[in-house]
Amino acid sequence: MEEDLKKGLLAVCRSLQHWNVRYMLVGGTAVALHDYYRHSMGPAGELTAKPDIDLWFDPTYVNYFQLLRLMEAMGVDVSEFQQERQPAPMRSFFKLDMGEFTLDALPLIQADIPFADAYDRKETVELDGIPIHYIGYDDLVEDKRASARRKDQEDIEHLKRHRGET
Repeated sequence: MEEDLKKGLLAVCRSLQHWNVRYMLVGGTAVALHDYYRHSMGPAGELTAKPDIDLWFDPTYVNYFQLLRLMEAMGVDVSEFQQERQPAPMRSFFKLDMGEFTLDALPLIQADIPFADAYDRKETVELDGIPIHYIGYDDLVEDKRASARRKDQEDIEHLKRHRGET
């Protein structure tokens, strides 16, 4: 894992832990944690200027408001979301520019997997004393299969090859 991505990942996960936000890393970062690192790519398969970290947050109201508190503590203006008359965590996607990387907070993934079920199957690794929660292998592969993007299909091939699967 590249050093900038690792530093950003640790900062994000430390904050998520501090604010008790239930989350799992998904996307390319989860692929890297499952032992296949690739550079971040845009929708058309082109390399992006900086890495991105995708996290899937538990879209319950309590967790959603904890995520908003965390973002506010990071200096993000979330007043519009805090003042909503009818908050909609399931429709709240956030893309944050964190300087060295971008952070995408997602209430849903491509696959039809309930967050609570995937959370029970999540994997965790500890880096520098910080627990990093990420989507389990089978759920990651299912999510990648649900996408029509070429990079996701390539990720599946690399992951399976790395694990000796055909």
